[in-house]
Amino acid sequence: MSRDIPAPIKRTVRQECRFGCIFCHEATYQYEHIEPFESVRDHIPKDIALLCATHHDNVTRRRIAKDMVRKKRVAPYRVSHPWPHSSFYPSAESFPVVLGGAQFISPRTVLRILGRDLLSIREPECEDGPIRLSAEFYDNHGKQCLVIEDNECKFNPSSWDIETRGTCTTIRYAPRAIALRIRLCPDQLVVDRLAMQYRGVQLEADKRELKVFSRARKSYRLSGYVRSPDVGIEIIRDCSGTHIEAVEPRRTINLLGSGGNDIIGGRQPPNSDINYYGGARSLTVDIDGAVNVGGAPPTPKLGIALSVRAAMSLSLDDLEILIGAGARASSLSVG
Repeated sequence: MSRDIPAPIKRTVRQECRFGCIFCHEATYQYEHIEPFESVRDHIPKDIALLCATHHDNVTRRRIAKDMVRKKRVAPYRVSHPWPHSSFYPSAESFPVVLGGAQFISPRTVLRILGRDLLSIREPECEDGPIRLSAEFYDNHGKQCLVIEDNECKFNPSSWDIETRGTCTTIRYAPRAIALRIRLCPDQLVVDRLAMQYRGVQLEADKRELKVFSRARKSYRLSGYVRSPDVGIEIIRDCSGTHIEAVEPRRTINLLGSGGNDIIGGRQPPNSDINYYGGARSLTVDIDGAVNVGGAPPTPKLGIALSVRAAMSLSLDDLEILIGAGARASSLSVG
C-alpha cells in the first residue's frame, strides 16, 4: 500500500480532528497512522490522526501510547483552545505583504475597511523580537475564517476545510471554493487567493490582481506596489451621494502627486471623471474621454491602463477607496 494518503481521506481526517493536533490543537500537523504502518491494509480515516511535530515525535519514541492516541482521536482537544492555532515569527525588517497583485512594502496598516484595521503590522515588543502582525480574514459569506493576533494564528474550525502544507494554508468554505490561500513566511506574507466579504465590501484576489467590489458588483482592479504607507488601502462608506447619479453611478479618481509625469498613461473607467492634483497643474478626463491639462486644449484619451505613482482615492458607488496614504513611493495600475 502506498504511503500517500488520498486527498479525500486527508480532508475527512482534518475535519474530524478539527484541523489541528488532537492533543494540543496546533494547526501545523502531520498525519499519523494509529496502527503500525506495516500492518495497515488501507487508509481509513478513523485510523489516522493529526499530530503536531512534538506529539508525533513523542508517539514515535513511545512516550505516548497508541491507546491514548486512539482515545484522543475520538474526542480531540478543544476545551481551552476551541480554534486550532499556530505561531510564526517574521524576521525581515522591511516585511512586505502581498495581496493578490498588490504589494505593500514596510506598511503599518495594509488594509482598513469601514474604520477597522483588518491587516496591520506593529513594532517588536523588545529590541531583538519579531515585528507583530495582526489580521482578520473572512470568507465569501462574511464568516470569520482566520484571526492573527501578534503572530498567533487562529483558524475557525467551522470552515469546510483547512489544509496546511509547509508555510501555505488554504481555507475552503465549500468544495473547490477557496476563501483564502495564505503563505506565512519569515520574510513576507503572501495572499494569492482571496474571496472575502466584510460588511458589504467584497474583495477578491489572485496572483495577478486585487479586486474591490461594491454592493452593485462594480469593481476596481489593483496591481503594483506601495512603499512604506501609513495605510495601504482604506475603504470607507461615502454617503454624500456626490458621485452617484439616478440613472448610472459615476466613478471618480483623484490622483495626488507632484507633477504631470506621475501619470504613466492609461484610460479612464467608463462613465467617470479623473482629477489629478499636482501643485498648480491639473488633469481632468471628461466623461467623453477628452483630456484637459491646466486649461490646455483637449488631447486624446490616455492609453490602455491607468497607472500612477502617487497616493490616490477612488470612488465606487457608495465606497471611497483611499490607497497609499503616507507612502514614500508607489506604482499602481488601476482598471
